[in-house]
Amino acid sequence: MKLSHTETINAPIDTVFDLLTDPQKQLLWRDGLVETEPEPGIPAAPAVGSHSVEVFHKGRKKTVYRISSEVIANSRPDLYATRISHADFSGEVTYRLDTVDGKTRLISEADMTYSGNVVARFLGQMAVHHNRSDMKALIRLAESA
Repeated sequence: MKLSHTETINAPIDTVFDLLTDPQKQLLWRDGLVETEPEPGIPAAPAVGSHSVEVFHKGRKKTVYRISSEVIANSRPDLYATRISHADFSGEVTYRLDTVDGKTRLISEADMTYSGNVVARFLGQMAVHHNRSDMKALIRLAESA
């Protein structure tokens, strides 16, 4: 499943890039993210090659999802990409940024593969909703900075 979303944000490109790449700032806009656990002995995110586990609490019962993440590209301030994996899905998430008329254009792309079980199919449907919701939260945060 491929997802793509483009937004124009009334904020400097460096502000948007920092929100995308700083694990502590991601807590402010990524729905359900409660913690990012870096892999011991590996450079901290957002260095290319860094590995971490992102811990999410989702749903009414606050189901815990632990998603492995590896930074695969970081070219400040215009490119950031991660490879993510979970028992039910895997994929790559890429953020491309550029400056247009003093604003930041952000293109978010995800190329995801889901396993065939019911939970995975549900996660695929929810990914589209969460991507849009997260992007709205990111925009509000960036524009208020």
